Amino acid sequence: MKKVPFVGRTVAIAALLAGLTLSPAPAMAKTSATDVEDSSFTLTNIAKGDVVNAYQIFDADIDGTNNLTYTSKVTGLPEAYDTVEKMQSERDGRKLADAISAKVLASQGTPKQTATAGSDGHATLTLDSGYWLVVVTSNSGVTKVYQTLLVDATPAVSNGAYVTKTFEQPTAAKTEDVPAPDKKIVDANGNAGQSSDSYGVGDTARFQIGATIPNYPADATHITYSVTDQPDAGLAVDVSSFAVTNGQETLNKDTDYTVKDNGDHTYTVHFTHNYILAHPGQAVTIAYSAKVKAVNMQTGKVGNKAFGTFSPNPYTAGNVNTEPKDPWAQTYGFSFRKLGDKDAALAGAQFTVTDAAGKPVTYVDASGTAHTDGVVASDSNGYVYVNGLKAGTYKVSETKVPSGYQKIADFTVELSADSAKSDTLATDGVTETNFNVSTPDKVDPKQGVLPTTGGAGTIALTAGGVLLVVGGGIVVARFRNREQD
Repeated sequence: MKKVPFVGRTVAIAALLAGLTLSPAPAMAKTSATDVEDSSFTLTNIAKGDVVNAYQIFDADIDGTNNLTYTSKVTGLPEAYDTVEKMQSERDGRKLADAISAKVLASQGTPKQTATAGSDGHATLTLDSGYWLVVVTSNSGVTKVYQTLLVDATPAVSNGAYVTKTFEQPTAAKTEDVPAPDKKIVDANGNAGQSSDSYGVGDTARFQIGATIPNYPADATHITYSVTDQPDAGLAVDVSSFAVTNGQETLNKDTDYTVKDNGDHTYTVHFTHNYILAHPGQAVTIAYSAKVKAVNMQTGKVGNKAFGTFSPNPYTAGNVNTEPKDPWAQTYGFSFRKLGDKDAALAGAQFTVTDAAGKPVTYVDASGTAHTDGVVASDSNGYVYVNGLKAGTYKVSETKVPSGYQKIADFTVELSADSAKSDTLATDGVTETNFNVSTPDKVDPKQGVLPTTGGAGTIALTAGGVLLVVGGGIVVARFRNREQD
């Protein structure tokens, strides 16, 4: 989705006091015999499909004595602005617009003139002489919200006579952005960025969302702003951890905002009506934590989208969403193959993986199942598979040796963006992009063979003993014969 901008409250008061500078256009119909032709009003810088609505505030007419008069078309205007003269005396355009816009729309309901912007971003209205409120409604895919305009289409004077008000150039609609929330993941050192590899499965990651409160008119009838979080299934959000700040100020939950678990593994921070009006255009930060329980088995990532929702039309119902931002936690894996006699795959060799602090790791196996004891065994093809680890150095120790084999020496594996970026042959039909596969095959030496009881070794020993006994007997017999001689 594309970025959604939002309007500020500034109003082009010059349009009311001196007339907007617009392109020349042919005169249209009169509303009375003494009236002038209608004026053509062109607005530019509008997205294709957006609708321009015009509401007449005062109708200007020329009576039979050539006197210019005004008739109010709006009921309920504030007393301070219920005449043309009072409106003209107000030098603060924002204050004037804030005071009358909602009243004008509520009184007239349906606009008197409507035009839809074409592919050139232009929309042209035919305006009866008088004063008008022009409001652009966002209906397009790019969804803009525009500045409210007060337009003076009062007849002009030329050579001592009233003539149709013409405008020399088109007027460009003005907009003010509401930036899409900027979501980041905060690493173990407190640095925020688009990604972090300092969290693995079993760790609690921290996230923060920077958002901007929309700048609504004070009299807006439709005010809303919220930020929705969409974590991947592998993240378990701690709803109680949500905290919102404005600079050094901590906002009050329920008074300034609420947090809702939407029941579909999404969470929304809603800002209250009063807070939005009291803090237009101000930046806020939403912080919370989520436990990493699983990762994408191919990439090792687990993402967490966020987007803003607000009413683009301050006086009309309907909400739009901003473009989502999706930071992620990056994890890594490693694999190696265990071999036995004659380089045959050796299944059942058991290893324990520990981190730099000597603590057994939490990891996920090839099926995506999490293990918290760091113990992993070679599969039927001899492969050892470990995934979901944060960046770091890990020690691998063989802790259970298959019968007839000897334990190999401990070794280490380094995991980082540079070392873990390969596919592993330990899985069929899955292409990983986050594995360190540089560890060579590990071969368990066979145990030394002792002589077997009743075997050839025993026979050889027995024969040697017999010879010794016979030889000893011969020596003894000779010794006795010498004594007798």
